[in-house]
Amino acid sequence: MRRVYTVYLLKTVAQPLLFELALIAAFIGVAAFFISLKSVLVNVYSIHDIEAVGQFLFSAFIETQIVVKTIVVGVFMTLVVFIYDSVRRIRRAWAYRT
Repeated sequence: MRRVYTVYLLKTVAQPLLFELALIAAFIGVAAFFISLKSVLVNVYSIHDIEAVGQFLFSAFIETQIVVKTIVVGVFMTLVVFIYDSVRRIRRAWAYRT
């Protein structure tokens, strides 16, 4: 019976999650083309105050091009949907198990 649960879990949870992970990877790939992640990380790690890091990231977002803003918002929206959908699917899969 454990195999049946495993197969059911893979069908209901893994396949949609793989699609969403591929979408997130595509967004990050496009973002890496437009954003110098190495420079951003160097600047973030040089700041030692967490409030200053937030101000830096916010000002960097405000001062960037619309394409980069769209990509960043798309990544965050996809991550929120991914997390919500993952939790919902896993809860539903475990509910059917009992």
